[in-house]
Amino acid sequence: MFVHQLTEEQEMLRKAIQEFAARYPAEYWRMKDERREYPSEFVSDLMRSGWMGVNIPQEYGGAGYGVTETSIVLEELARSGGGFEAAGAAHASYFNATVLVKHASEELKLRYLPAIARGELRFQSLAITEQGSGFDTPSIRTLAAKQGDKYVINGSKVFISRILHTDLMLLLARTTPYEQAARRTGGMTLFLVDVRRAGDAIRIREIPNNVRRTVDTSELFIENLEVPEENIVGEVGRGFYHLLDVVNAERIDLAAECIGLGRLALSRA
Repeated sequence: MFVHQLTEEQEMLRKAIQEFAARYPAEYWRMKDERREYPSEFVSDLMRSGWMGVNIPQEYGGAGYGVTETSIVLEELARSGGGFEAAGAAHASYFNATVLVKHASEELKLRYLPAIARGELRFQSLAITEQGSGFDTPSIRTLAAKQGDKYVINGSKVFISRILHTDLMLLLARTTPYEQAARRTGGMTLFLVDVRRAGDAIRIREIPNNVRRTVDTSELFIENLEVPEENIVGEVGRGFYHLLDVVNAERIDLAAECIGLGRLALSRA
């Protein structure tokens, strides 16, 4: 059986995140769950401490680590008293930041990645799913129409996490209507949306739930949302493929979180 041996630096990383997570014991998370409160203190501390920049390259202010290191961070966060909710905030930011690193223009990277790495911007939401499409992503109907140097987006999204606690959001919309796309997986484009500036163009309806009580899940109604053309991430019409390019690393991160949660359960047992 192959056993991966961590380097000295990776072991130091594990110890550092263990010490960080210990500042938020199970009692903190139980209190948040009982009050149905978002763990704002924990997330703000995570950002200030630089943990959101783990997978951002050093030239953009991050640590420049890879999948192994993000897995270490997420495993230890999930192993702490917060379980998946402790790891979720970092997980969301890691996924979104990786999409920017791999596919965004240099201008977008310079504008946003250093601020994310410094903990100044929350990058917590990814808007893909819609009513009627579910996991059949190509069937989404939210449409982005080009008007001059901007796109005007109309449609809706559902089951979007942390939209009430984010500054930036990745949004997948059709720039070619489904019926007109040469391939059903084509014609979709990724947009970086500054939620703070969206105003009434994004109407949010929170969906009550008794499962993830510390994380908001919402439905978004998007009406005439204007996004500058320079906020397109990657190539027009290839947003679906850009997302798939990052999913493999995300699944490894999810597996690490499951291991962390399993270790937490065994320690409690």
